Amino acid sequence: MRSVYRHVFIAALAATFMPAGAYAETPEEWVKLGTRVHGGFGVMIATAASPGQGTLQIASEAAPPDLLGSMIIRSKKTGAALRYTVSDEWRSKLLDWNRAYDPMGRYDVVMKAENLFNVTPVQGQ
Repeated sequence: MRSVYRHVFIAALAATFMPAGAYAETPEEWVKLGTRVHGGFGVMIATAASPGQGTLQIASEAAPPDLLGSMIIRSKKTGAALRYTVSDEWRSKLLDWNRAYDPMGRYDVVMKAENLFNVTPVQGQ
């Protein structure tokens, strides 16, 4: 069950952060690209960050009880990093969206969600 939450979190994150230089531009193109490359929409391709390059980190320890998840995204150019967290209060809503909507519907609802992420700078890493 925990992996379901992780996938929903990554889906929400991916749908929210769309870099300018990616190979997809429209919501439809993002959904098609994610499905083709990773077998489903809602993956880290939309962040243009990857664990292999050290620009994306997912904590190895479980998130605290008040968080659904936490992720650090680091700029390759500057090294500056931001921590994105999703409050556990979003858990039921994200699961409902995952069940209720097709990939385009999930894209739309996540893009319109206000305050889905809390973003804080990461100091000294």
